[in-house]
Amino acid sequence: KVIDYNNAELIYNNFVFVKRTEHHDHLKLMKLSTIFLNTFPFGAGLTSSEAYAMCLPVMILSNYSNTLPLALSQLAALGEDISKYTLAHDIQSYIDKSVSLANEQFSDDMNLRRFKSIICEKKEKIFGGRILSAVTDEFIEFFINVARRTR
Repeated sequence: KVIDYNNAELIYNNFVFVKRTEHHDHLKLMKLSTIFLNTFPFGAGLTSSEAYAMCLPVMILSNYSNTLPLALSQLAALGEDISKYTLAHDIQSYIDKSVSLANEQFSDDMNLRRFKSIICEKKEKIFGGRILSAVTDEFIEFFINVARRTR
């Protein structure tokens, strides 16, 4: 299958491009999305986190992004039942899986509503109170140690 990357009409008919927006407006637009594409080569580390926080599937292309470790670590925390639909290892797979998700082409026992529900149930593994508390404790300990050494 040959892809015509210069076909602007095809691109504009399948994607919504928006200008830079305020954070609140950006989140409202994201909430209307079916899936979030973790962009490459630039990556979307924090934006992917925001998508997961809103239970939105994040399509990730491994080894093509400079902020990929953040998105991959979050995906690993969510588990194989999420990553089998949202992790791609080459561009063609990224395209195929993205289109399948956008068109809600899952297995017989899965649909988009159920998939987002699973993400919501599992996002505690990324954003749960104890996890954030542990990270905060590590930062506090770091700053205390720095303060002790600079006296």
